[in-house]
Amino acid sequence: MHTLLASIGRMKWTRSKELSAPERSGIPIAFPTSHLESWQQRGRRRRYLRLLMAKSALFFLINSVTLPQTWPYLQSAQPGARKTAAALIVSATPLVRAFSAPLAGWMTRRVSFRWVALVCDLLTCAGGLLWSAAYSAPLPAAWWLLAARAVMGLCGGQLELLMTYVAHGTSSEERVLATAQAGGTIGIGTLLGPGVVALMSYIGTEGFSAAGMRFNQFTVSSLLLTALFTAVTVASCCLFTDSDIAAEESRMLALSHQRHRAQWFGLFVCLLASAHSFGAMRLHESLLVPMMMELYGWEENRALRDAGLVLLLASVVAMAINSLSARASQKHGERPVLIGALLGALISSVLGLPLEELALSQRAPGAGRRSLTLWPELLSASGNSSARCPGYQSWCPSAARLPFSQLVACVILTAASAAVLFTSAGATFSRLLPASGQGPYWGLMGACANVGRSVYPVAFTAVYSQLGPQMTYLGLTGVVSVLLLMAALSYNQLVPPVVPPVTHDNNNCDPSVQWYKQVYSQTLSTIMEDLASDLKQAEGAQRRRGELSEILGHGLTNLGKTARGGGHEGQDDTAEKTAVTVQ
Repeated sequence: MHTLLASIGRMKWTRSKELSAPERSGIPIAFPTSHLESWQQRGRRRRYLRLLMAKSALFFLINSVTLPQTWPYLQSAQPGARKTAAALIVSATPLVRAFSAPLAGWMTRRVSFRWVALVCDLLTCAGGLLWSAAYSAPLPAAWWLLAARAVMGLCGGQLELLMTYVAHGTSSEERVLATAQAGGTIGIGTLLGPGVVALMSYIGTEGFSAAGMRFNQFTVSSLLLTALFTAVTVASCCLFTDSDIAAEESRMLALSHQRHRAQWFGLFVCLLASAHSFGAMRLHESLLVPMMMELYGWEENRALRDAGLVLLLASVVAMAINSLSARASQKHGERPVLIGALLGALISSVLGLPLEELALSQRAPGAGRRSLTLWPELLSASGNSSARCPGYQSWCPSAARLPFSQLVACVILTAASAAVLFTSAGATFSRLLPASGQGPYWGLMGACANVGRSVYPVAFTAVYSQLGPQMTYLGLTGVVSVLLLMAALSYNQLVPPVVPPVTHDNNNCDPSVQWYKQVYSQTLSTIMEDLASDLKQAEGAQRRRGELSEILGHGLTNLGKTARGGGHEGQDDTAEKTAVTVQ
């Protein structure tokens, strides 16, 4: 019994969150991917995935820091520059990424993921260095900053590379949570960006000069973030781990599972959902300040401050709900979460419909002024810091007013639904595709996301300028309604291409079950061998005890005879048997 309990005690079965270092007992530890990889391979794969997430978070942190610094940096490096140039600089990265992301995804399959990731990291570092050298550049600062943002866009985006590795380097059980964590990197970068900008503001615009370069809040922040990104890049190169565990799992499951044709309409819905998730949030980022100035008559400084606080609160709520949605996806599947995210997006767009009247006194004179936005089609070099509602917007006197609390609720719900929508759409998109060769498809999804980032602000800001906030959110409601209808019609197609049949055939069961059976059989064999060995030892000991008892009994009998005077023969016999007993 002691041997049985000791053998069972050497076997440790646990979930992925409770795994510890393997014991040196020779009996393997069972974890969710035991049948696909060793413990050391699992650790290296997960470590490299965390490094990729850190790089993505830093990439979005660099973007969230440079975006609000674009206009003051351009004014400091090139006084008198137009806001149109700032808008072109802001939109350079997403526009270039719309073309480079599919190319990067295609190259990950044609060349290798390692070299494509290295080239993208080097381009990101080069873009950061170019951004910090605008004061000493041989070109005008506007063109130099535009080139820096375009070079950063050429990398295709760290998020697309991360999602490609998530699709290839995670098992089906890990993929939903990994997709949610990948989406959370956007929120981490967005949250830390305003804090970095506020911290760097203590350096000031003037700063100091050294080695022919000017170091102020714009250049120092870029150099520090670029150096940190370079350090993570070096670490990821040293700890690179190429994993295709999804393909291995698919090949093992192909023995017992049947595949059907890819659901192209479901893939198309996922692409549209990704474009909407990025576009809707970027719409509020670019339109929130003008709405606060024009609907409430606030000063530009107050509008900038309150818009930053609202967006910061929205990012915190979005990250919290995104983490909960990952657990819901693991429990209920991605399709219900995708539909729920679209319903949340529909509610948020309905919340944006105004209710109250806008006062006539908030309409400012000056028919030629334009609305303050971040996009080139609607920007103008002229504009007062307290422009309020420009006179050319004829809808201002009769427009319905959007209460501020309702606007805050709309922005927060939009951010939360966009985060959940990206996670669920990405997880569904990955499951609909084959396990290997997903790089080009994730490049296409990245291109759609960047198109959404560019098209939504331009299109809906134009609607806002011409027709007002009511028609803006009414149009947004119509877009979400069409997307929700398409998702409902394709609900049966939003399923993985692998359909496990119900079977009880021991020779055609799940590979993980086969692995567990093998480990159990090995353990039971070890236990039975230990028991058989103990039984043999017990039988030998029992036999030796019987022989010893017989010899001792015979010796005692002879001693008794000797005591009664049995003669020398009895004494010799007794001495001989006593010697045998001693031996």
